[in-house]
Amino acid sequence: MSVVSLAPAARAQGKKPTAIDELLRETEKIARIVSRLRSLKAKRPIRKRVASKPQIRRYVKSRIETQFSDAELRVQGEVLHYFGLIPPKVDYKAYILEFVTAQLGGYYDPDAGQLVIADWIPVATQKPVLAHEIVHALQDQHFGLKRFLKRTPGNSDRTGARMALVEGEGLAVMFLFVAEALGGQRAISLARLPSLMAMQVGMMKLMMKRIFPKATDYIIDWQLFPYVEGLKFVAALHARFGWAGVDRVYKRLPISTEQVLHPEKY
Repeated sequence: MSVVSLAPAARAQGKKPTAIDELLRETEKIARIVSRLRSLKAKRPIRKRVASKPQIRRYVKSRIETQFSDAELRVQGEVLHYFGLIPPKVDYKAYILEFVTAQLGGYYDPDAGQLVIADWIPVATQKPVLAHEIVHALQDQHFGLKRFLKRTPGNSDRTGARMALVEGEGLAVMFLFVAEALGGQRAISLARLPSLMAMQVGMMKLMMKRIFPKATDYIIDWQLFPYVEGLKFVAALHARFGWAGVDRVYKRLPISTEQVLHPEKY
């Protein structure tokens, strides 16, 4: 069975293949590789569609508005501004919307159960992004992302811990995918990823700053936390228990970012 199903918008018979067609075909190949690297088989074909930058921006806006009221965002913005963590006189909601949208190159939507692929990014550049998001699709099929990715009111730390598990795993498999694509079957072990990640963080921050010059160090660190620290958490669990052990974490989720930062406390 194919790991990924073609979206309804796939090209009609007889038409010349386009870059979008190539992207859809590549997604199927990537999904098979990701499934093997993660030791997690797809239970059903992964639905997918292609979206434009304005469409993805609207999705990000709707997610922000679903999870936070305008009053909450206003208070958050005032607190961050008071401590000098965001630029002065900035509309915090608009600021976060632009920052997140600028970094996004596709996503997995657990509400729709669908992989959304950016239509403006070249296929070669997009492959690692697709590998990461396909991990989320597999997570959703096996563990159900919606039930624990919902924001926990009054406990952002617990929400952050859960996000670290999900994003850390996605990033770990993405790195394994890239290493294999560069020609080294099993060229790197998951145990080595945290040290390799530490070497890349500075470059990642520079890239994020280049993409969104108004981003402060605080906002960049906030965005990177679930990926960087989550990868370390997943690598520590994998070193002791393998992927089966990581699977079990979804039945007993971390309750704080302290557990993510110090896996021995989990």
